[in-house]
Amino acid sequence: MNKCMLLGRWTNKLETKNVNGKTVINATLATPKTYVKEGESSADFLNIVIWEKRAEVTALHHGNKGDEVLVEARVQTRSFNKDGVKQYITEFLVEDIHFLRKAKENAQAEQSEQNFPSQMNSGLSSSNNSFNQSSTAPQNPWGFPQSAQSNPFGIPTN
Repeated sequence: MNKCMLLGRWTNKLETKNVNGKTVINATLATPKTYVKEGESSADFLNIVIWEKRAEVTALHHGNKGDEVLVEARVQTRSFNKDGVKQYITEFLVEDIHFLRKAKENAQAEQSEQNFPSQMNSGLSSSNNSFNQSSTAPQNPWGFPQSAQSNPFGIPTN
């Protein structure tokens, strides 16, 4: 079975092209890496291909840079000749796509998460030592809740 699920954000505004009478989008999806050093962020940038009606709908309604999507796809590796040298490319061919948040909503969610710890601290007196929360927000460039960033699909890790 060749099926994968990818959670990420578009790196650019999606644009359709016409290839042999069929509509296609070639896009890049930035997906957060599950393990990075604390305080750092990192992503993989994956080649995504969306065909025909799905491409038209995606570009029209959910194709802005930063829009968050969950993509169901199959992996394909193909080759082509460039200047007489055989080149290989791995692509993810979209079978289904779930639209999660628009880029504007992502920015608002990030802002809320960054403000939350400092809002909590502002109500605590310095003499209250029973709760010691850092006033700096954790680095979370993806806008996911911290638990979702480490395990975005909620799969048990026992």
